[in-house]
Amino acid sequence: MKIGESIFNIRKGHKMTQQEFASVFAVTRQTVSNWEKEKSYPDLQTLVDMSDRFEVSLDSMLKDNVEMVKRIDKERKFSKYVKRGAVILGGILMVFCVIWSIFWYDTKNEAEKRFQDGLEQFGFQDYVPEEDEDMEGEYQYPYRLEEGIGVTYFLYDLSMSGWYNINYLGNYNQILMCRVQRENDLLEIEWSGKEADMVTIYTYDRTGRHRMAEQEAKKLLRDDEQMKRIDNKVHEMCSVLYMDYKWYIQ
Repeated sequence: MKIGESIFNIRKGHKMTQQEFASVFAVTRQTVSNWEKEKSYPDLQTLVDMSDRFEVSLDSMLKDNVEMVKRIDKERKFSKYVKRGAVILGGILMVFCVIWSIFWYDTKNEAEKRFQDGLEQFGFQDYVPEEDEDMEGEYQYPYRLEEGIGVTYFLYDLSMSGWYNINYLGNYNQILMCRVQRENDLLEIEWSGKEADMVTIYTYDRTGRHRMAEQEAKKLLRDDEQMKRIDNKVHEMCSVLYMDYKWYIQ
């Protein structure tokens, strides 16, 4: 007996319409019709449920359905391979997550310890800007170091890359700024990066804050003895405070 005929006999034997039969197995009436016409076949779990619900031997349902049995056997093997592959992949991902977590936390702790040790080494103090201070820019600097008259260093807080960021493993906000009050002007010099290789200089006058041209800024750092000394000290501080990233994919 073919599988379609078996399903038809089961349904008719229990005086059920195709719609009623379909609702039992959470399928559409058209699906039941296709089963009975053998345009498609129920999966193995549905056959097992059908056998249990209507007390029909699964063997008798599949007795003369060689192709059906082959298809079910193939599906079972494929399902077995998929499950095995999913388990292996899940295991690999779990191991990767554990290794990455350890690596990330180790890097975070190392970066934070290095930063804190650097703060103590150079003598930075906690700092909250006063409301009436004229320091501009988008950053707030929580650490300050006063060096003599008119020279103050400001340091931005350390920020570690997120655990989820697998492209970059390191710290952001490697920013150090120095305000220099001179006889005739006020300068703000901002360095960024572990090597302090990006420098921006701002000047203040009665009209406000102005960014110095790049060539003029380079010349000032190169030719002015006070600026040269400050620039050298900033490079030293950045090399101590910040660590190189451990992982970076462009």
